[in-house]
Amino acid sequence: MTVERETAPDGTFLLTADEVLASNLRRVRRRRFWDRRYMVYDPLGGHDDPAEPADDVEQEHVAARMRDLGHNWVQQTVSEVERGRRRVTVTELFSLTLVLGASIGDLFDPIGREIAVDAQARVRLNSKDLEALVCGHRRRAFVEWGGEPWTELVGVEFVDVEAEQ
Repeated sequence: MTVERETAPDGTFLLTADEVLASNLRRVRRRRFWDRRYMVYDPLGGHDDPAEPADDVEQEHVAARMRDLGHNWVQQTVSEVERGRRRVTVTELFSLTLVLGASIGDLFDPIGREIAVDAQARVRLNSKDLEALVCGHRRRAFVEWGGEPWTELVGVEFVDVEAEQ
């Protein structure tokens, strides 16, 4: 049995937040420099990297650091998350930012694609819209509900904070 990929009515290929996290976790892990001390910064570009990167951060290294932070992770856990077969809790997500030196925004950045927020793809996020939901400092999400008692999504509008004033 073949499972079809989810696409929007306009044919746009969509990813779920779980798929974006899985892909970015793998990408960040492979690009992360395995140093003793580092600053959390954008691991996907736009920064100066140390001159000599270490080898890939292996899945077991990620699991070991997650265990040190109190999570019962093993190499298989990292593999399952990277393949999208296991979801990450909010607490684990915060720990992953420390383990990988990547921000939450970095881990969910759709990198040129859109994330489908709901099953019908009525709400789609690009990286700017994601920022509105992660921190909301420069962009806001305005959500409208209808029906009785306000349980049906009417729409979501993303607005830059400067335009809001």
